[in-house]
Amino acid sequence: MGLYNELKWLTKMPYNTLCKVCKANYSCAYGDNYSVTDIRKSVQNNKFVIIKTNKANELIVGENPDTLIVYDPITDTINEIEDSKVTREWDGEAIIIDNVSEYVNIDDNKLFIYSLENSDWDEDDINKVISYTEGITIGDVWLPQTPVILQFKRKTQKEIENDVRGMSVGVEITLYDSDNPLQPLFHELGHIYWRDVMDENDRNIIKQYYENLDKENLLPIYTSRWVAKNPEEAFCTLYMWYLQGQFLSSGYKKILKYHDAEGYEALMLIFDNVAERMNKDSEWDRYAAEVSSAIEKAKIKKYYIKGKGLLKAYYNIKPKRYKIPEERIKSVVRDENGIRYVLVKHLLLRGKVIPINEKNYIVYSRMV
Repeated sequence: MGLYNELKWLTKMPYNTLCKVCKANYSCAYGDNYSVTDIRKSVQNNKFVIIKTNKANELIVGENPDTLIVYDPITDTINEIEDSKVTREWDGEAIIIDNVSEYVNIDDNKLFIYSLENSDWDEDDINKVISYTEGITIGDVWLPQTPVILQFKRKTQKEIENDVRGMSVGVEITLYDSDNPLQPLFHELGHIYWRDVMDENDRNIIKQYYENLDKENLLPIYTSRWVAKNPEEAFCTLYMWYLQGQFLSSGYKKILKYHDAEGYEALMLIFDNVAERMNKDSEWDRYAAEVSSAIEKAKIKKYYIKGKGLLKAYYNIKPKRYKIPEERIKSVVRDENGIRYVLVKHLLLRGKVIPINEKNYIVYSRMV
């Protein structure tokens, strides 16, 4: 994936997170007092610019006299916008990225992005963690499905008093325990997995497991009452043992199976559920791409004669019949004479109002 496509993907992140990722991975400048003139000069010098407007992070990809060419991540479109409009929607905050041939490819499927500029551990301690984790990639059912930013901080008095070894906020994990960092890392990954990957059915599996857990005589895998204080913490403990078994030694997984067979079985059931959803999502991605292509190719050509109205209408090509699954319908815009005009849950189909009949097949003749 080229730099342009990487930056398009990054614009969907919260701006503060986006700024950290760009600083960690690219040669860039950033600030909050840029002008449209600054942006235009940067683009003319073959640089990419991301501006923080009042509606989204937008990627500047080109310029003309008095206008900028802008990628809008909300509509997934490229638009030409007058300088005056940019000025009204933007207060000067921007990131300017060098468009160089050698850059760090953050979209190479690696799970971790290392935020070294925000870290204060000794270099050897950081490198030890990186050596264990840099080969971990997105794709396995037991891992988060989007990158995680990792930083390394020394404990302050607050972390010492509360025995905090790691903390996750949004897509960031901060590690405080340089002596034994992988346990808190895997535990905090569990919180992200619980929030972003598991659904309510998965969480209910853990809640049922937790109800049956003897809180007075905790199993050996629970090293303190804190890590079993609620269903989510209990899950993160099970998850930590499992990941240690995946990435450090299979012995950890054997310990989990032996001392908590019910917890292990709950994890396996959740991973099976996630795998099934991932397969469905992958199939839906392929199907949505076909639907999008069919809609574009099947647009009606219309010919008009002045004073006589429509002379002829025909399809560019004969379209294939596609059915929109009910669970993929986001909302119904309107319903006319048995035809529902719907919005669909997929980036490729975002913003497209699709007419479907009573059996959910696309009615191309009603396409606007």
